[in-house]
Formats: sequence, C-alpha cells, structure tokens
Amino acid sequence: MKHNYFISLLLLIHLLAFSKETPPPSATISGSATVCQNSPNPVITFTGSGGATPYTFTYHIGLGPTQTVTTTGSNSSITVSAGTGTAGSFVYHLDSVHDASAPSVEVPINNQNATIIIVSLPIVDFIFTNDNTCSGTTIQFLSTVSNAPSAVYSWDFGDGSPLSSSANPNHQFTSLGCGTITYNVVLTVTNGSCTVTKTHTITVKQKPDIAFTDLLNTFSEFNNCSGAATNPLFTVNVGNVSASACISSFNIVWGDGNSASNVTFPITHTYQTIGVYTMIVTATGTNGCTSSKSYTIKNISNPLGGINSPGSTQNLCAPTPNLQFTISSWGSNSLDTTYSVDYGDGSPPLQLTQAELNASPYYNALSPDQSANYPIPHIYTTSSCPAASFQVQLNVTNACGTTPFTLGNISVLTKPTADFTNPSIACVNNSVLFNNTTIAGYGQSCNQNAIYTWNFGDGTPIISTTLSPPTDISHVFNTAGTYTVTLTAQGYCGTTTKTRQICIEPPLVPQFNLSTNSGCVPLAVTATNTTNLTNQCSTPTYNWTVTYTAANCGSTSGYSYTNATTASSASPSFNFTEAGTYSVMVTMTNSCGSAASPAQIITVKKPPTVSLNTISDFCQNVNLTPVANINTCTSVPASVTYLWSFPGGTPATAGTAVPPSVTYATAGNHTVSLTVTNECGSATATSNSFSVQASPFVQNAALTVCSGAAFTFTPSNSTSGNSIPAGTTYSWNVPSVTGGMTGGSAGLNQSSISGTITNNTTALQTATYTITPKVGGCSGTPFILVVSVNPAASITTQPVSSSVCLNGTPAILSISLSNVVVTPTYQWYQNTSNSIIGATPVAGATASSYTPPAGSVGTLYYYCIVSLSSGGCSSITSTIASVTVAPIATITTQPIPTQTICVGGSSNALTVSYSGGVGTPTYQWFSNSTNSTTGGTPVGINSASYTPPVFAAPGSYYYYVQVSLNGNGCGSVSSNTAEVVVV
Repeated sequence: MKHNYFISLLLLIHLLAFSKETPPPSATISGSATVCQNSPNPVITFTGSGGATPYTFTYHIGLGPTQTVTTTGSNSSITVSAGTGTAGSFVYHLDSVHDASAPSVEVPINNQNATIIIVSLPIVDFIFTNDNTCSGTTIQFLSTVSNAPSAVYSWDFGDGSPLSSSANPNHQFTSLGCGTITYNVVLTVTNGSCTVTKTHTITVKQKPDIAFTDLLNTFSEFNNCSGAATNPLFTVNVGNVSASACISSFNIVWGDGNSASNVTFPITHTYQTIGVYTMIVTATGTNGCTSSKSYTIKNISNPLGGINSPGSTQNLCAPTPNLQFTISSWGSNSLDTTYSVDYGDGSPPLQLTQAELNASPYYNALSPDQSANYPIPHIYTTSSCPAASFQVQLNVTNACGTTPFTLGNISVLTKPTADFTNPSIACVNNSVLFNNTTIAGYGQSCNQNAIYTWNFGDGTPIISTTLSPPTDISHVFNTAGTYTVTLTAQGYCGTTTKTRQICIEPPLVPQFNLSTNSGCVPLAVTATNTTNLTNQCSTPTYNWTVTYTAANCGSTSGYSYTNATTASSASPSFNFTEAGTYSVMVTMTNSCGSAASPAQIITVKKPPTVSLNTISDFCQNVNLTPVANINTCTSVPASVTYLWSFPGGTPATAGTAVPPSVTYATAGNHTVSLTVTNECGSATATSNSFSVQASPFVQNAALTVCSGAAFTFTPSNSTSGNSIPAGTTYSWNVPSVTGGMTGGSAGLNQSSISGTITNNTTALQTATYTITPKVGGCSGTPFILVVSVNPAASITTQPVSSSVCLNGTPAILSISLSNVVVTPTYQWYQNTSNSIIGATPVAGATASSYTPPAGSVGTLYYYCIVSLSSGGCSSITSTIASVTVAPIATITTQPIPTQTICVGGSSNALTVSYSGGVGTPTYQWFSNSTNSTTGGTPVGINSASYTPPVFAAPGSYYYYVQVSLNGNGCGSVSSNTAEVVVV
C-alpha cells in the first residue's frame, strides 16, 4: 500500500516542487564479426538508451588504452571502423557511458563486448612441369599452400575446360595450329571465408590441325555397309584436307595389320576381309608436335538377330518365375556387334557383346549361323498395369547401324501391400482416424480392388470390407492403454498384413504446488508439478505463464527462470526481482488437447521507499513540518514503523508517519532524516541541508526628546533580553501621537530608528512607534518605542548681521527666547566661515547679547548656543550673523592733476573712484583759488565726475572732491587738487 503525506511549512515562503528524475543512460555494443585480413573494415556499433543525447562511450580494445566516441545531434548510436590489416582476435570492451544530462557522471557498463576476428590469408603459389611442350602433353601442377588448414582448391586453366578442385591436378591443353599459345592458369584457394588467387602463364606448342577424306566415297566416307554382304573387298582412297601447312611428315596405321610411313596424299588401301577397322593418321609438325586422327572403316553390313518368348506370359503374379527369353540368329554378326535388351519393366537394359556371345557354349564356331539361341531369362517384380502388358525390345547394333526386335503380350499382376497410418498417441473416447495407405496391387484386367480386414486389438468386433479400393476408417478407444492394430489386405495374387501400435491416454488435469507464495525481493520460488501422469503415452508439454499486477511499490514485472528451467519445464524455478502480485499457472498439452491449472498468487514485496521534499531555508521563529513521500510497499500497514530524526530541533525524534512541528532554538544548518521499516527492510531518506536563520528580538523602549530635535535610536544587544544579529534593519509606520504633534514619518529597512517630531503645545506629548526588526528574510516580533516630546524653547529674536568701518562701533548681537521653562545659559561663537563647523567660543560672551570688536579688517561670523538644563531640549542654536569690518575709504583714482585750455574752451571732466569703507557714498566737489584741499567753495554736484565750466578769463583754477560714507565710523576722504590752466 502506498501512502503519500503532504505537509507544508507554516509560512507560505516555502514553495513545494516536484521533479522527475531522468533515468541514467545505458549502452550496448554490437558488431562481432569474423573477416579476412585486408578485407573491407567491419564496423562496431555503440548504442545508447535512457538519459539524453548525445552519448559519449568509453571503450578499450584488448589490453589497449581507453578511447571515447560521441554521438552527434539526436542520434543514439555511432559506429567505429575496425581495421583488418593485422590478423588476430580483437575484443572491444564497452566500459562506460555518459550523456548530456550528466556529462561528469560515468555509468559503468558490464559484460558488453564485441569481438572482431581477423583471419590471416593463405599463402599460395604453384609450379608446373612441361612448360612450352606440345599440345596434348600431360602437365602436372603442384601447389604450395600454407596457413590454410581447410583449404579448398579451384583451378582455372584458362582454356574453357571445367574447373579442377584437386590440390595437384594434371591437365592437357589442346590447341591446333602451327604456332604457340599461352594460357593464364589461376589457382584460387579458399580457407573459410578468405580467398587468395595466384596466376602463372604457361606456353603450349600447337599441334597440327589435320583432317582427311575418302575420295572414293564422298557421301559415305569409309563406309561399305551396303556392299559388304556381296563383296568383302573394300578400297579407300585417303585425301588430305588438313588446315595446317606446318607438317613435315604423315604416318598411317590401316587397322588391318598394315601401316605406311612418310606417305603422300592421296593414298589408297584395300581391306581384304569383312570387319570394322580403325585407321589412324599421324602428322608430325615442323615444331616436333604430333597430331593423330582416327577413322572407322566399316566393311560390314547391319546385324542379324531375333527375340523369342517362352510362352504362358499372361496374368503372371509378381515376382514371376524366371522367364526364358532367348536371342536367335546372332552367330554371323561382326565382332563389334552389341545387344541391348529392355524388358519393358523399367529395369536396366541387359547389355551384351558379340564377344560374350561367341565365348558362350551356344556359339557354333564351325557354322556360326547355326549357333543356338542365346538365353536371356528375366524375373518381373512389378506389375505391367495399368498398361495391358510389357513389351521386350532387343536392339542389335554394329558400326553400320541398329536392327530392332520386339516381343509383347507379357501381363504381370501384383498382390496388395497392406499398410496404414495412424497417430502414435490418441485420446481416450476420441475418434481416431486410420488412413488406409495400402498399395492395392493389380488383379485381372488391372483391377485394384481388395478385401480389407481391421482388428483394433481392443476386443471390439473385427471389421471386413467387400472388394473395394483402400478406404480410411475411424475408431474410438474407450480405455487408456496400448493397442496393436492389424490390417489384412487380400487380392488376386495373395494376402498381406500390416500391424501398428497406438497408445491411448486420458486427458490431463494440471496441478502444482509452490514452495512459497509470498516474500521479499529477490524471492526464489519453485513450482512442483503434481499432475497425475498415469497412463500418459508420452511426456506432456508445459507452458507456464506468469501474469503481473502492480502492487507493493512494484510497477513493472520482473522475474526469470532459474536452475536451468524454462517456461517449458515440468517444475520450473523462479526468481522474482520486482515487487507486485504474480499470478502463476501452467497449461499442459497431450493428444487430448490443452488444459490449464488454477492460477496461484505469489505476493512479492520489497523494502519501503521514502523521499523528503526539499526544505527551504526558514526563520528561527517559524515552526517546521517536513513533507515525506512514503511508499510502505506492503498491504499490512501495522507492520510499518517510522523514525524521524531532527538533530538540533525540538523534538529531536518522532515515531509517526506524519511528524510534529519542529522548532530550532539556535540558528544554523540542519538536516532531517526519516527511516521507514517494513517486513522486507528499511529505507532512509535524508533531507537537503537547510539553514535556520536567526530572527531579531528587541525589548520595548522609551526616550525623551525636545520638540523639533532629531533623534536616533539604535537597539543594542547590551540591553538585557535583546537578540539582535548583525545586519538587522527596522521598519515602522507613522507613529501614533498625542496633542496634535507633527513631523513623525515611516521608515523602511533602516539601520536605526530616527525622526524629528514637533510639539507645538506647551505641555509634554508622546509619539508611539511600532517597529518590526528584520535580518535577511526573517522578521522579528514588533516592539514599541515611546518618544516623549517636550515643547521646545525657540529664539524669537535672532542676531543681525552688520558692517562697520575699522575701529567703528558694530551693532550689538542679541537674541531673545520664548517657551523657556528652565534658566538658559548662553555662549557666543565666532568663525571665519559661515558655518558652525570649526567655530570657537568667544571668551566671556555668555549673555543674551554681545558686542563684537571692530579693530581688524575682515568678516567674522557669530552665533549663540542656548543650553537648557533638562527636558531633552539640551540646546538651541541661533542663526549665524556676520560682522564685516571694512578699512577706511581711500581715493584710488585721482582727478586729472592739470590741464590747459583756452579761454572759452571746454575742459575735460574730473573723475574719482575709491575703495574701502562701508555705506552709501556722497560726493561734494569744491573749487579753490589755491592749490589746497581746504577752504574751497562747494560747487553743489553729487557725482564721482565733475566737468568745470567754460572760463572767460585766463588764470589757474583748482578743484577737489570730498567723498563721505554713511557707514558706522567710516567718515570722509578728500581727493588731490586738480589744476585747470586757462590761457
């Protein structure tokens, strides 16, 4: 039974995912072959399965180094060419495979080999005798073959003659002509599947091409068949019609005891007696080669003869008596006469020669034509039917032809040959067919009917038929046992009997016992056949079937036959390697048919399987409930035990399928394991390493600040009860305030709590912050920070900046306060820049007002810090006021010292400029009669530039200007005099 438990973590931050594992790759090697050395290269094929393409295969050859080969694209196989240059046996061992999904993981492969056997080639050569000899000379060929234990020879002599399979054949080359001819003799030696050829050239001298004719008998050469009976003298006139001209001499053997040498043609010769002669003409070529040709000289007539019947040759029963046929009129035939007797029954013809007959006691040497008939007896063993009779044929043949003789009316009959077929084994109470295969034989007029008698040997009545052709019959045996069946066939020529046995068996009722019907993988089970085999005629056949049903964590069938048994064994043994339910039955078959046993169930179990879902990292203040995927692989849940282990957690262990929630007091890396045990064993799963991350904890806090003053609060582990990991940040919303205070704002992921709150009332007010601490992804319990805000004293009168001339009296710097509830203290500060940074306190300047000095030129900056003794408003700072001390003014551009003009002319303008001083300038020009800057008369112009009037009288006129500044202590300054000379 399979149980799946799905338990999620308490926080939604954990995403449960399921993954499907890719099965690991596997591989095979194929391509074993036996080839000949230097033949086309065979290929070794590597094939991968499972995993993901491409595949990389690692292999080695014999004791050689490892090699790799990789498929391309989506191909699952690749080939490697095996060389054939070196003979031997080369074993390709497939060692391992890896695929694209896990290229660094080598999956070992066992017992995968391919063998290439390179068979060395035979070493072949041959020699021969009688090279460059005459046509027709016997030439012996001698082969020299090594490295070929099972050599098969094939000689091609190159002349179109049949091939020879001899190791050392003899051969004669025949070629006619006057020159020489060459032949390419090829010896092919095959050893197994390896073939090697060797060729040599042989030279043969041609022998003369000769031919002759009978000049006296052009249309019946050398033939006296038509005249020999009346005239035994026969003359031939031999003419030469040879094609070759390279002949040096001719010799003739006439065949009648005479011969002639160095003859010239035409040449005549007379045969004196009746007979058949062989004339041989031999020509010697100019190259020494001889050529002979034979001619038959027929000086006879066609032969005599006859064949005689013994009589009483009708309706004989085979085998017949030895019938005494004879040959007559044979004594005067020539010695070349032959006799062929065909008895007409398909037996080989009887072949006789004239010499045999002449040597018999039936020959009359003194009067050959009076010789006795020559006996040729014959026994007929077969019927002449369906033909009416046999016909005997005698052919008497000599050189002049054949004379035929016939003899008929020989009828031969046969008795029936009883026979039948039947199954050797049959089933009780079933109809059994007996096939009557009797050879019926022949009666008179070739009738084939007979009387058939059946005795089945089981006590049932004997069955006889009337005259009839062979007919099949069926019979039912009611009792098991072995019976002898007899068939008798009676015909015109006699009676024959045939007996055969038949075994009758009962139907089968298959039964078997199992050595066990349940257990754990691997489970060995033996099925013992207990079927009753009494009265079985032969061993029945067995067909065991095993049907699989998925159960107990099994998904596919897994079993094999063991102990050299198979599905056809009587009592097989099994080894079950996959869990599940197996239904086992046997079907047994005999002549009665097939019968199946009841099915028996084998329950195969295996240890449980367990896996843990991935556990994501989580925070310390979160409870963990692991998720387990458990297959108990049993139908007995009560037999299953569970053991959870939570190192560092509370609880540390658990014994239930569904675990309790687990907490971790300390942060760090942890694992969870679960061991599940059933009756077949245990399975343990260990989770991934997950991190329990620390969560911050901060105690509630309070502080008092002054209205409008910025505050910063950073929690610390120095406060008892706080647990604040490094990197903790704080987030809060806008605080809750009393008294209509303003200025509080929210914060997000800040390293401290800060803010500025304004208390616009005259009483103490509070702002309450709810703050969530967080480190990494872990948020702690929110804590409360209460900020008490005192009303802030404020400066109602700020110090005022001023400018003054050197040694003047600057304006007094002063401040005034409001909302002061305690006695303030003052301290004025000065700085050379407009900033409080780097400022220094002014000694003794501890009142609400301060008169700065003006004894040095320059700008100094002043501010006042008011200190309050309590209430969180420790101090307030005034604005910065500048005090600028300018130097006394001086004329930097003087009027033109002197200029001369004519009476009535216009003078140039007089212009001045100044530097220093502060305030707004005023200009007063003076005219004077003397060169002096005192006692002059104002001319009433308020400008930095003045143009004197047109002068009517000559003389010297003097002018100067007085520049006055209204700044504190700045006074006035006079220019030099300017002289205008009028001429």
